[in-house]
Amino acid sequence: MEIKFLTNEKFKECIPEPQPAEKLFPEWFAKMDKVKSKKCPFRFKNKDNPFEITYQRGGEESNNISGCPGIADYLKFGYIIPAWDNFIFREHEGGLLINLTDDYYDSTIGFHGEHQYHTMPEDSKPIYNHYTKITSPWIIRTSPGVSVMITHPVWHGNDNFTTATGIFHTDTSPLNLPWFFKWNYKIKSGMELESMDSKQQVITTGTPIMTVIPFYRNSFESSVEYINEVECQRLGHMQEVLTHSLYRTDLYAKLRKTIGRLFK
Repeated sequence: MEIKFLTNEKFKECIPEPQPAEKLFPEWFAKMDKVKSKKCPFRFKNKDNPFEITYQRGGEESNNISGCPGIADYLKFGYIIPAWDNFIFREHEGGLLINLTDDYYDSTIGFHGEHQYHTMPEDSKPIYNHYTKITSPWIIRTSPGVSVMITHPVWHGNDNFTTATGIFHTDTSPLNLPWFFKWNYKIKSGMELESMDSKQQVITTGTPIMTVIPFYRNSFESSVEYINEVECQRLGHMQEVLTHSLYRTDLYAKLRKTIGRLFK
């Protein structure tokens, strides 16, 4: 199956390209992962019961999230769309003002006002009473049966904004990928460059701003089952053994090694 990121040939070597998420691990996470053997608790299988596992912890500081398979595997999933320009955010007359510095691509900036989501709970609405949409240089096409989910690049530390999550069927129609997001805090500095907080108000070229996760559309049937206490405990212990085992021969561990290879 294929996912294609298409753009005008004149942008070649001018803007950062989409990358497999595994190649753009958050720097803080990658650094922490290097000391995983020192930070994470030791885990031992119970020789008498293969579904049980015990821990030997060295105190609260000996554990960190680098050993969490769910987070680590999520960070390998899909593709990262980097900012194709420097985006500068200011407040002007009570509204949000956005400037681009390089203009390799003539992005269209639009605003989706509160009337389009007026039933949303007040504490969930954007601070500036609108979502912002900036067109990107990228067009996405996928193989038949493959759709894409666009979402926020969680764990990359971009808390100034939240990219909205949506699904597009890019096998049926090409998607001129928009950056659709809300700004998360009131900007108090003025319009002058000297008063700006660059860390808070500037999204620099190359910053991860979207995650694109392709998936194959298929049908599912759901069911709800009620099981006894013994079976609940057995399944819980099984999860600990399979997902956190130090033994690389386990099936789950082998599966985890293939995640990054799915996206090239």
